[in-house]
Amino acid sequence: ALVDGILERIEDHAFAGTNIRRLRLYNNRLTEIPDLRDISASLTLLDLSGNRINSSLTPLLNLTSLTHLGLSNNPLHSVDPDFYSLFLHLTQLEFLNLASCGLSSFLDDGPVNKTSDVLLELDLSRNPLSQVPPIQSLHLHRLRLYHTDIILQPGDLQNLPFLKELYFENNKISSLSVFSELSQTLETLDLSYSDLSHFPPIELF
Repeated sequence: ALVDGILERIEDHAFAGTNIRRLRLYNNRLTEIPDLRDISASLTLLDLSGNRINSSLTPLLNLTSLTHLGLSNNPLHSVDPDFYSLFLHLTQLEFLNLASCGLSSFLDDGPVNKTSDVLLELDLSRNPLSQVPPIQSLHLHRLRLYHTDIILQPGDLQNLPFLKELYFENNKISSLSVFSELSQTLETLDLSYSDLSHFPPIELF
């Protein structure tokens, strides 16, 4: 792990000849995603959280063995990231952390590619999202949407049949009745620190 440092760039072929499976580069000063093609066959976890990445996500498309990807706390809003291409190429990706990236939208420009049904956990917390993204085609088990600008509307939480955990802390909620749309598979619902203006009848639970 090369973390909590002052790395500004990773040289090309820096890890050539290795079989690194987990690479943690969080809390550095990287402004672009390094070229890691030399370890694409072995790399399953890449954590680039807490850097200054403001360039294209294209170098990630070569990392087809990734199952876990951390990009939180990077100014990705400035590069208009193409998440459709990400899902198209990273067909084994199970965990994606995009918290605090300044994103005002996610997957709003078209249908989610069918290969994204392997994604199990998505974190979009602390982004200025105004509505729940179109995630119904994802087979998510865990969804984190705390501290956003989302105001839930009827239908927003429908068609999430695999969802087991929903973290929606620190948001404005006009009525808890909208959560009655959630699948019976749900096991955890966190509404801590939320602005509740109406408490539902007990039978909703």
